[in-house]
Amino acid sequence: MSLLWLGSVAAVLFGGLVAVAIHAARPWLIAWLKQLPAPMRARLALALLSAPATVGIALSVLAVLPGVAASVSPAFDHCPAHGDHHLHLCLVHRPQTLAWGRLVSVLGLAGLAIGLRVAVSLARVIRGQRVVSALRRAARPSGRGYDVVAADVPLAVTAGVLRPRVYLTRGLLERVCRTTRAIVLAHEAAHQHRRDPATKLIGELLGALHWPHTRRALLEELSLACEQACDEAAAATVGDRTAVADALVKLERLIASDPPTPCVAVARADGSELASRVQALLAAPTAAPRLPSRWLALAIGFALAGVLITPIHHGTETLLGALFV
Repeated sequence: MSLLWLGSVAAVLFGGLVAVAIHAARPWLIAWLKQLPAPMRARLALALLSAPATVGIALSVLAVLPGVAASVSPAFDHCPAHGDHHLHLCLVHRPQTLAWGRLVSVLGLAGLAIGLRVAVSLARVIRGQRVVSALRRAARPSGRGYDVVAADVPLAVTAGVLRPRVYLTRGLLERVCRTTRAIVLAHEAAHQHRRDPATKLIGELLGALHWPHTRRALLEELSLACEQACDEAAAATVGDRTAVADALVKLERLIASDPPTPCVAVARADGSELASRVQALLAAPTAAPRLPSRWLALAIGFALAGVLITPIHHGTETLLGALFV
């Protein structure tokens, strides 16, 4: 049980350090992201949003893994080399004394802070799901890959997390030309294919562990990257980047008169972040940098974990021992 508690504290500490590091490097990171192609920028923005949670848990697992392995085979047991004065993250040699009051206080305060942040994000998610449910109830299939909502407000959205669907309002279909309609459908089909509503939902929830300004900046970058990636997909479909930029301006004029409330789990095709999106379409496409294959990256990750597991384990024991023994 003590290993579980100590591992949880380690995850909180590691996650907090990652959040602080990203917050400190935020200006450089945002500037670096803006130089990348939109699809890659969206993936990296999501990775940065989720880093405090994922990296914190991963490092905590690495920290406790040698102690778990010691219970499987004595060959992995290195605790006797430290002596009883050293805190052991181990199932065999459990810590003699722990400052349980301090330990529980740290976990309680961290849990309260994280819980409040996640609760705010969940409230946004719930509001978004209500909008999605309302769209589904009001929509009727068109037989052309999208559902039609009988509303005069001009709106095109892709909504839903597990099975996203494209919704177009009657007000939009009646007020745009055939070319603009084709661009809107191509844009929304890209949101559907990329599962952008789920991406934004994950970013919203996991981003709650970041500092507020950093979280806001990364969420804005994620949203813009998703929209620009779908703009590029629409341009590839219709074969005219300028036509997509012109469609964005037309949609902005339509929707600005009666803007719908944006929400989580909905990806919208309108003029949001209009200037950046139009500039990106009128400029030459950004070339994607060469990256190692997914399998090579995975192999490098496992190799680094194997090299770092012992120092992480010992460093975590030292840190937690200084705090809670």
